[in-house]
Amino acid sequence: VANGLASGVNTMTVTDLDAQSGTWTAAQVVTGLLVHTSVTGAGVVTTDTAANLIANASLGLRQDNDTCQAFYVNDGTQSVTFAGGTDVTIADAGVAVVADEAATVLFRRTAATTVTVYVIG
Repeated sequence: VANGLASGVNTMTVTDLDAQSGTWTAAQVVTGLLVHTSVTGAGVVTTDTAANLIANASLGLRQDNDTCQAFYVNDGTQSVTFAGGTDVTIADAGVAVVADEAATVLFRRTAATTVTVYVIG
């Protein structure tokens, strides 16, 4: 999430998730960084709904093909996959972020009511 001071300069706040699984809300995506301490078996991070992602003006998903990115860090001991909330498609469903690894997560508005998420890394 750019702070507008200079190209390439970003301000991020860490959102911490200490659970096997959880939901990554639109408000948390805006912070730019989710650090997930995965524990007790394989976990799943579920995105917020497409409606909430699109409605959050700070994400900038104003028209089709607009994108925003955030970062995901799995600093836990388990592998984690991603699932889409209502009307969100995970482009590379089944890809796992293993323990002590990270990924860039790209959110792309594909239509007025849908979002596709790409987990890169």
